[in-house]
Amino acid sequence: FEWSWLLLGPAVLAVAFGVWMTRGRRDDVEEERRTQRLEVLAGKQHAMSMLSRARDWRMGLREPTRMGVGVSSVFLGYHVIAWVAPDRWRPLSVPQDRWWIVVLVVACAIGGSLLMDKWQARGGEARE
Repeated sequence: FEWSWLLLGPAVLAVAFGVWMTRGRRDDVEEERRTQRLEVLAGKQHAMSMLSRARDWRMGLREPTRMGVGVSSVFLGYHVIAWVAPDRWRPLSVPQDRWWIVVLVVACAIGGSLLMDKWQARGGEARE
């Protein structure tokens, strides 16, 4: 499968995206949100580059959603890297013919987390 090595780049990007999503303490995220709100109130508008839009999107998510999306991305990227790697480099991975299980788990985790985030943003409250 020579073409399978083409999946290595997107898999590494998925792992990097997952790490980016999970980095930062809650206090750092709250401080960045506060700073952005103050800039908007002061009338300062920053250039909306692709990176700043991605950062704004990330800041708009609650911590459990960021963690769910991040861990799911790392999980998906790891398995794609394991499937592309030679057999002797595969310490732990889902068999390649069951790729759909990995995709289903990741889709459920990310979808459920984003759905709960939107629900809470509309005023829904989590039950304890």
